[in-house]
Amino acid sequence: MQSWTKDQVESILLTCEETFFPLVEDSLSIVVYLQDESTGEILQAATIPEYSTVSTFDVPEPRSRVLLYPNPASDLVNIYFEDIPEEAMLLRLYDLSGKIVLTDIIEPWQQRYTRSLSDLGEGLYIVEIRSRRNHHVIQRDKLFHY
Repeated sequence: MQSWTKDQVESILLTCEETFFPLVEDSLSIVVYLQDESTGEILQAATIPEYSTVSTFDVPEPRSRVLLYPNPASDLVNIYFEDIPEEAMLLRLYDLSGKIVLTDIIEPWQQRYTRSLSDLGEGLYIVEIRSRRNHHVIQRDKLFHY
């Protein structure tokens, strides 16, 4: 554990040999949490878009705009497709270790899909939506569940 002083700046380089799930370079960001060590409660979270994140994975760009709201979410999360999907979608949530913690099928022709989060623990998750037929990535996003 490191002690920090006011206005202290530190550069950190993180690398990994394998990825647990496909990454889209433009969608990566760094999130910093301020957490109470004794209770585990997250007191504050922050991200700055100017932080540099780089990936060398070749993943196609998402083709369709998808909105995830509310985010952060407590009980329910909505997934809204700007373009109504004509095929079934595969929804997966990953924990931060890369483990799949939820898999759902979103039936075709649903512009909005609502999912309860009651069976998930609080924390940060990676949301991935793929077309079920050809497994193209439609959207990746972060979801904070509290």
